[in-house]
Amino acid sequence: MVGKLRSCVVLAALMTFILASISADAQASVLAYWRFEEGVADGTASGAGSVLDSVGTFHGNPEPTGEPVYRSDVGANPVPLTGATNNLSLEFDGAGDFVLAPDAANVLNPAAAFTVEFWMKAGAQVKFLETLVDKSHGFFGDSTGWAFQTQSSGAMRFAVGNGSSFHEAISPMGANVRDNMWHHIAGVFDSTATGEELTLYIDGVFSDSTDNGGLAAVGNNRDIEIGRARHPTDTRFYDGLLDEVRISGGVLAPSQFLNAAVPEPSGFVLLGMFGAGLFFFGRQRKQDRTATHSA
Repeated sequence: MVGKLRSCVVLAALMTFILASISADAQASVLAYWRFEEGVADGTASGAGSVLDSVGTFHGNPEPTGEPVYRSDVGANPVPLTGATNNLSLEFDGAGDFVLAPDAANVLNPAAAFTVEFWMKAGAQVKFLETLVDKSHGFFGDSTGWAFQTQSSGAMRFAVGNGSSFHEAISPMGANVRDNMWHHIAGVFDSTATGEELTLYIDGVFSDSTDNGGLAAVGNNRDIEIGRARHPTDTRFYDGLLDEVRISGGVLAPSQFLNAAVPEPSGFVLLGMFGAGLFFFGRQRKQDRTATHSA
């Protein structure tokens, strides 16, 4: 009996280790993740520590500008992929609210591949363009960085700079993301996918793709801008809610986006777990037979 119990404990530990490794691998590529869980509902995000990077050091700094407000209206609770409790989002007023996250080492604009995703909820816009999340793209003459912007038709635009020009994946006519409903947005850049390096997904569904001239992405050492574009006059302030902004280094598939259900273990992992179970079962039977003959 003791032998059987020991085998069960070892098998359970092995299974736990395998599943923990899967989870660790899935999260290993996350570069920055702003969850907006630091405040209280209907309270203003102000002061140091009011917008934190939950996985690293890319915190809002020095503090939010304007008066973005925490809201209990969220994209999903819990977060489908991780199961994390999600109580708050951040609302921007379109008239001066924004958050800066310094990135002096250009970590958040990988040249080869990256994925940016977030939830948004917004009504109709009057301005031609509003900027939601932005790696200080454009306006500096260097055609670097990336950006997510909506236009007055409700279309979403995902742009990436290659150092000489910008290319954009733009949602098709009729795909209005500014309908006062929550939408999950994801932009994937893959320098190896010639002809479709930029891919835009809305609610986990393919929306558009375009090329980047066969070039890698080119970043800069300027801030991540949440809620506006970086320009002295054409700031394109965002009017709406944002939630769960995550930047990953590498190409994520829709099944790895935050709005996806927790994935089942892969066939390879299941086979490994099954094999481990057979190994311990066979070992235990052999021990039982030996004990019986010895008795």
